[in-house]
Amino acid sequence: MRWREQESEPESRNAPVRGRSDRLRRLVGVLLLLAAVSAPAPSEDASPLADRHARWLDETGVLLTERERVEFLALGESYRRDAFVESFWISRDPHPETARNELRDTWEERLAAAREQFGTVRDVDHRSLRSWRSRR
Repeated sequence: MRWREQESEPESRNAPVRGRSDRLRRLVGVLLLLAAVSAPAPSEDASPLADRHARWLDETGVLLTERERVEFLALGESYRRDAFVESFWISRDPHPETARNELRDTWEERLAAAREQFGTVRDVDHRSLRSWRSRR
């Protein structure tokens, strides 16, 4: 009986390590999100969105909640928006224990396919997109 307990010991030693890296990754994501959200409210002359941020907002619009959209737009500095984007993808990573973010990779592959097939990812009729979001 003792031999079997010792045999399974290495597996149980690895489990907490995976759990720790998982928790660490989530903690980093939460801290990035808190840093981005805790920004002071922008003034009337807040910096306009950089092209990369405007494109990201267009491309991920259907994944964003309304609250996330408002928070992202309220951020005044590009570095805060960059942190928000990273936190956004980290929080949606289906397998945080792996090095790659499968959801982000799949999303980017589908965007590339849509651009190739349609030339753009923008919806011509935004009303249909809004109605789809309201049914979710």
